[in-house]
Amino acid sequence: MIFCVSLNPAIDRTMEIPDFQTGKTVKAKLSQIFYAGKGINVAFTLKELGYEPEVIAFVGENQIYSYSQALSPIKKTLIPVFGDTRNNITIIDPQNQTETHIREPGFQLSQENLLQLQAVLNSNVSEGDWIILTGSLPFGAPDDLYAKLIHTISAKNAYAVLDSSGAPLIEGAKAAPRILKINTEELAQLAGRSLFSESEMIHESNSLLKNNCEFVVITQAKNGALGVNREGAWSTEIPAQFPAGLNTVGCGDAFLGGLIAKLTQNTPFETALAYATACGAANTLISGAGRIERTSVERIVSKIRVSRRTF
Repeated sequence: MIFCVSLNPAIDRTMEIPDFQTGKTVKAKLSQIFYAGKGINVAFTLKELGYEPEVIAFVGENQIYSYSQALSPIKKTLIPVFGDTRNNITIIDPQNQTETHIREPGFQLSQENLLQLQAVLNSNVSEGDWIILTGSLPFGAPDDLYAKLIHTISAKNAYAVLDSSGAPLIEGAKAAPRILKINTEELAQLAGRSLFSESEMIHESNSLLKNNCEFVVITQAKNGALGVNREGAWSTEIPAQFPAGLNTVGCGDAFLGGLIAKLTQNTPFETALAYATACGAANTLISGAGRIERTSVERIVSKIRVSRRTF
């Protein structure tokens, strides 16, 4: 079973405004709403790829019904939290090829909420399950919450996957999740210094492997990804002729969904990296974070270049 944990979800409103400028009254050409969250986005990717993931998420009590409806195709456990789920606004300007993001802070967790989450994991997670821990932590959650959850997951002989940033990432990485999925900025946070070359990134990834993490995967936006395990390092490259999509929100989540889809099948790491990169690219072609079309992924993956890198 694959569980997608989303502790700080968001209602994503995407607006398309050509030639967007601040300080003016503007009209949106297109406006869409998605009931999202990083773990939820990963779940939608997995669902499109033929898997049956389960979402575990905190949701503001006033949005439980809306999230239940939006996630109707996906198995889920929604834990109600006092207050409202945060809103995120993305303004896409197709004329100037820009995106503007506005993020709200969201609700605050209580001690009871944290105990409810622990109880859900204890009663549902079994040996061999994959648990994907993604995104920021809401107010009220301790910085080491992901670390505590990883210890719980490992004690059940299940596999933890971590995709976060800042203090929750730094603390969580110490608990040795099976997979760390990060970007270049987040790798620098773990290293405590700026990283300027691929060799430096591989060196820092190897340091994380020594902490009993099995896979370190670094996404690099349009430049593909870098993956490191104890057998070596590989990079993926998106072909220059790939049609440039404008929607980049959720590309990392689609990438992660594709990666887990293949690794749960014991696919070779480099093959899984290529497939994940194709999923991230496919996300740019349609609206909605983590939304992909499987036919697009299959078309793109054959064009992804994979290269073995030196340590």
